[in-house]
Amino acid sequence: MKFVWLAAPKKTCNEPFSTDVMNLIESADEAGFLMLREGPRWRIYRRPQQILTAHDSISLEAMLLEMDRHIQAGGEAAGLLRYEAGYAFEPRLIPLLARAVLPLGWIGLYAQSEIHDDGSFDLPSAAGARIVEGPSASLAGEEYCENVEEIRRLIEAGDVYQINLTYPLHFRVAGTAWELFRALFHAHPTDYAAYLNLGSEQIVSLSPELFFRIEQGSIAVRPMKGTAARGLWSEDDRGKADELRSSEKERAENLMIVDLMRNDLGRICRTGSVKTTSLFHVERLPSVWQMTSTVEGALPAAWKISSVLRALFPPGSVTGAPKLRAMECIADLEPGPRGAYTGILGYVTKERAQFSVAIRTIELRGDVATMGVGSGITWDSVPAAEWEECAWKAAFLQHQRKEFEIFETLLWQGSYVLLEEHVSRMAASAEYFGFRFDQERLRRLLERTAQAFTPAGSQRVRIALAAGGTLQITHSEMTAPRCGRVSLSRRAVSSRDRFLFHKTTIRQLYDEELARAQAAGCDDVLFFNERGELTEGCIHNVFVVKKGAWSTPPVRCGLLPGVYRAKVLREDPDTREEALSLEDLRQADAVYLCNSVRGLYNVNLEAENEAKPQPKTLPRMNTDKSTDTHG
Repeated sequence: MKFVWLAAPKKTCNEPFSTDVMNLIESADEAGFLMLREGPRWRIYRRPQQILTAHDSISLEAMLLEMDRHIQAGGEAAGLLRYEAGYAFEPRLIPLLARAVLPLGWIGLYAQSEIHDDGSFDLPSAAGARIVEGPSASLAGEEYCENVEEIRRLIEAGDVYQINLTYPLHFRVAGTAWELFRALFHAHPTDYAAYLNLGSEQIVSLSPELFFRIEQGSIAVRPMKGTAARGLWSEDDRGKADELRSSEKERAENLMIVDLMRNDLGRICRTGSVKTTSLFHVERLPSVWQMTSTVEGALPAAWKISSVLRALFPPGSVTGAPKLRAMECIADLEPGPRGAYTGILGYVTKERAQFSVAIRTIELRGDVATMGVGSGITWDSVPAAEWEECAWKAAFLQHQRKEFEIFETLLWQGSYVLLEEHVSRMAASAEYFGFRFDQERLRRLLERTAQAFTPAGSQRVRIALAAGGTLQITHSEMTAPRCGRVSLSRRAVSSRDRFLFHKTTIRQLYDEELARAQAAGCDDVLFFNERGELTEGCIHNVFVVKKGAWSTPPVRCGLLPGVYRAKVLREDPDTREEALSLEDLRQADAVYLCNSVRGLYNVNLEAENEAKPQPKTLPRMNTDKSTDTHG
């Protein structure tokens, strides 16, 4: 079964509710309102005909049977099962239900859903929602590491092969749950995001993991197992992905869960139909890389959702292997019940179904919020690294992305100078941030723009790219000359700030410091990072000459890999990349700034006027005093 998102039908209701944004916001306050993401579209439910809840194994079974009846009658069902509902499906685990968060399941029975694709519906953001207290872990890192060591002992004894170990985070939120969902989704759009208003509580999920999808008689599961932190710049990011892809530990962890899921599917699929169609695929998320695999099988013609859930739930990716023993160990080791976290969220109709694994999922009661994080523990696990992985996975809570653009500034002198380098850098940043970018369209726009230029003139050309792919090109005449002076900023930058490595409109500090420097008669201001290492200027890269040797700070210090900087390094292999201190700067024989609009030129540190040697023999460019950023 191919993962191809279907085009949304025009309407699925006899009397569809209005797509007006205010109408939707008002509906979100109603108990029973559910909004489920399906790739490029939303499936929305509201005003259920009936709400089913389960508090023990008997009422859970009754809930599943009622779902079957409603689906067979042509209705739709949507909601969630909490992780602890899995205890009810196995007699030996039923005693563990005493520790569960209730209800075990919440399912709304609906007449129909309404579907909106992204072309006709724009979910509004909500900038005011934010975390105001926390998040704080329910246990210390030392305790988590001790539990990792205990799992390694269980593995050594042959009791288990792998266990998914988790713990809850607690925090408080300013704004409503609906506002938090919209803010987080705009910062971290995922294919399986969900918002559920259960009345007394709300569920906000930014899950990237599919549990299962059923369509055209086939079922596919896609367990997500194996994680790596994102890099800070494009090359660093690709390196992190390659490390994950080749990691023996992560591949072994993923393969164990694939085998478990194949076994679970074998209980409900036609004999011989279960197959692995994708193995060790690495996917980019806003804050982490994840490894996924896909297993598919053919269901019998008269499949029922109750049978599917009994066979597959809970997801193997959030338990471990073997599943039942892993669940017993989880109950012994973890500080409390998981609740909605690592349960499932989704819907089912007579023809299709989709449920996600409830990771990156927040439970809210008023302004009090809980969210679980965890990692898969194998014999090769390093406790401190597993604790750090949990921090990566929770990082999306703090990354509420502001609206911004990626941009490039380049020189036109009869043609666009270093055009391919600028386009390549924009493409790399677009890929990193998940922006749409049509390179051929950009080239056409640039060609059309250049038709208005005077052949003998020079133009400063700015290209801006929005997240949705919108391109804007502006240009201006080259004007004032540079003054040849540079100052030093007293405000340190962080070498962990990913925006320093990409050319974006998130540059408030740089704009403020540049305005201050230019008011004092300087071309630019130089920055240092938290370790006291020289990084860059607001609109230039920097080179330092000492005893005839040229050097420039390495990208890892926290700076933009400038196009002209790359040209210098490429054309003169003797130029070194090395960390430079304030003392190195003060003792330098010469300091040079460069970008692709202004070229390479010598500057004096503020209040220093001694003579400096001439720059290297490199192609020189006309210069522009107008605000720019690195070439």
